[in-house]
Amino acid sequence: MSYNFYNAFIALRLHFNSDSYDIVKYRGKIGNKVIKSENITRPLSALTKRYRKDDLVEYVVANLANGDSWGGLFAPDGEDVYLSWKERTQNLTYNFKRDINNIKSHLKHNSFDSLFKSESSKHPLIMRLYSGKHIMLETVVIINILYDFIGKLDALNGDFMWDHFRRLVCKYQPFLCIDKEKYENIISNAFNE
Repeated sequence: MSYNFYNAFIALRLHFNSDSYDIVKYRGKIGNKVIKSENITRPLSALTKRYRKDDLVEYVVANLANGDSWGGLFAPDGEDVYLSWKERTQNLTYNFKRDINNIKSHLKHNSFDSLFKSESSKHPLIMRLYSGKHIMLETVVIINILYDFIGKLDALNGDFMWDHFRRLVCKYQPFLCIDKEKYENIISNAFNE
């Protein structure tokens, strides 16, 4: 197993599991005093034998975004999580359209903006839809890229569930590259019918 992948793994874990480390800001650098732990080098070595370099990073990101703080390293379902993530991201446009239609049906006659409203310390509908598995994390991230709703809900900071949701969305966002205009048009077309 290469030292570079070990460092990348540690950087990805730090990125997803802490507020203070940003993999983009630090360009994946983690300091020079990283000590290799035998507890994780063996499972990491096993992963490097099964996956190509690019797939390794995707595997870890998919599992971290799914809530596994070890990036699927010790999870028996790590590969299933990765394959499900790969399928979702390969069909992102189709899945996003489906989720937007699902959001529209939950909003009934309310405006798209009501998706982000938080009244009486109640979590916004977009968070409740994600938590209830009605929409994918990728949909939430795309909507945040387009509308930056996370930054507008500071009143919820300190709420454990909100803080976890906010961190997950913000930490996953750099790994989802999209054509903003394309996704804005999907939303616009769905809500202007």
